[in-house]
Amino acid sequence: MNALRRHTLLIIVLGSLVISLAMGLRHGFGLFLEPMSSDLGWGREVFAFALALQNLIWGLSQPFSGALADRFGAARIVCSMLWGWP
Repeated sequence: MNALRRHTLLIIVLGSLVISLAMGLRHGFGLFLEPMSSDLGWGREVFAFALALQNLIWGLSQPFSGALADRFGAARIVCSMLWGWP
């Protein structure tokens, strides 16, 4: 029972860490609002619109990216999107 509890706790901690890293990157853009707005002279509306547009494009491209990854393999698709490899 002790080993089961230890492994369960490890899985929960590691899963929480992965989700925190993944979602933290997506939801951490608010930290950059003030520095980028003051640097570039943008209002918060422009920055919010850019983030909203990025989220919409990301969401709309998911089915197509997933279909390509299923057909050709995830590693090949990621490499082709990042570096333009065939």
